[in-house]
Amino acid sequence: MELLKSLKDKKTHQISDSVDFLADFFELTEEDRTKLKPSNNRQTIFHNRVNWTKYYLKQAGFLENPSRGKIKITKVGLAILEKNMDKMDRTFLINYNE
Repeated sequence: MELLKSLKDKKTHQISDSVDFLADFFELTEEDRTKLKPSNNRQTIFHNRVNWTKYYLKQAGFLENPSRGKIKITKVGLAILEKNMDKMDRTFLINYNE
């Protein structure tokens, strides 16, 4: 939900900036920010989780990728934010239909 909220300005954002924003928002320790995935020593666990979040938000139509490494909220994403939902989980995103 916080990733979507961070994009409500309707601008295109670098995914890496969003990862940093979310790490700050959730007050992650340096260890949590830098711990690498065991299966891929080039990507952090947190970055991977943000990428999965981005994937599901995009599949639901709430985000778009205007170009590589960039994300932007869609009109549908803005409409969802206006509903002031407390929680949005993977099941909701998978089953979402406009």
